[in-house]
Amino acid sequence: MLYTYVPSAVKCYIFGVELVGLSKENLVTIERIGESVVMRKAPDGSNTAFIDNNDSYRVTFNIEQVSESNEFLHTIYKLHKRVGLNLKIPLRVSEKVSFGGTQFTAFDCFFEIEPNSEFSSDTTSRQWVFICNNASYHLKGTSDNGFITDALRSTIRMIELSEVAGIDLSNIEALIDVGINQAEQKLKSLF
Repeated sequence: MLYTYVPSAVKCYIFGVELVGLSKENLVTIERIGESVVMRKAPDGSNTAFIDNNDSYRVTFNIEQVSESNEFLHTIYKLHKRVGLNLKIPLRVSEKVSFGGTQFTAFDCFFEIEPNSEFSSDTTSRQWVFICNNASYHLKGTSDNGFITDALRSTIRMIELSEVAGIDLSNIEALIDVGINQAEQKLKSLF
């Protein structure tokens, strides 16, 4: 069963403060920087895949020029410029729906550019662009996926967030690997 998309369910936060006045046309854009997997060819013709586990994303907030969030973000921008890269900016995008809903969290973000200002007869939006490193990103629809998918997604999110916070959960990852291998063996025995 498909559910509808509700733009008002999308909430964006910087330092835990909700951004208000998101543009009605394009609220937020999340795009991955670089490739997830890079293939390299050896001289003998074999291929090896290298996975980039340190995901980086470009997140763009489109905020109406009349919103007070512009002043908040510009203050943070000036502080970030003054302090330098020692200021780690936490950023979160959340789609709150009954089932599903995309989630994006990153604790190591910085401004890519200062937005342009445009003054015309109509109001426009300002684009605030962030580069986010080591993010936890879960792209979901708005339908119910079932228990197993939800459990796996929650486990992966917990591991990603713990890595960002510097907590070592390698023993849990090892247990998950054992569980996956056992599940694969059980499935193979059925066919």
